[in-house]
Formats: sequence, C-alpha cells, structure tokens
Amino acid sequence: THLTYFRVHHEFSERLIHSGLDYAIVQPTAIMSAFYDLLKMARRGMLVTIGEGECLTNPISEADLARVCVDALDQPNAVIPVGGQQVYSRHRINELVMQAVRPGKKVRHVPAGRCIAVPQAPLSLVAAIQCLPCQPIRVNSV
Repeated sequence: THLTYFRVHHEFSERLIHSGLDYAIVQPTAIMSAFYDLLKMARRGMLVTIGEGECLTNPISEADLARVCVDALDQPNAVIPVGGQQVYSRHRINELVMQAVRPGKKVRHVPAGRCIAVPQAPLSLVAAIQCLPCQPIRVNSV
C-alpha cells in the first residue's frame, strides 16, 4: 500500500535509535515541494479533498528544513519534529492550489470511505497523505 512508505520510515527510525550509533532524526510535518503533485492534479481537474479536509498541517519550506538539518548536527541522539509557521487545513491547501491554477473553480469533497488511489505513484501518495490523521508541530526556531 501507499502507507508502506510511512511505515518503513518509522521502522528505520526505530532501528537507528536502537543501533548504538549517534543519530539525529528530523521529522518534517510536510515539505512544501510535496504539494507540487497537487498542482498537476488541479490542472487535470482531479484535485479533490478527501473527507472534510479538516486535518491540520504546517508544511515547511526546503530552506527552513535545511537549516533545521544543519542545526541537528549539534544535537546527538535527537528526534526533531519540525513544521512551518503557517498552519493550514488539508482542504485550505487544496483551495489555495486550485485558486493558483484554475481561479474560480471549487475543490470538491470525496467521502473518506471512497478513497481511490490514482495509478501514478506520486499522485496516489498525495491521496494517501490526505487520508492520514495529523497534528501541526509547534515551531520553535523556524
């Protein structure tokens, strides 16, 4: 399944923590570039919000994430959850993308029980992510 991606990351982190090696694990809530696939979906008229889209997330820019990663080098054996300054609902992210690509067009809602994976892996991964529960991460220094 597409959630295997997330499971494997978690399992690797657990193994690394218990390996005896020094580590710093940076866990971004979402990276801005992950939403590029939403642009493709909006251009094709396929952008929908799964469920109500109320789940909150605070994506982080690649530049801010890079700073966190560099700072993590001085934090041995640390797990560092990180997110951006702005918190959005999943539906609001979709609305912003749609406004940028197809002004005036509304984002439709699809009931969560009807999540269907799109054959292209990146797009189906985005659909899977929209089904995940999430909480925004409080930002300290970014």
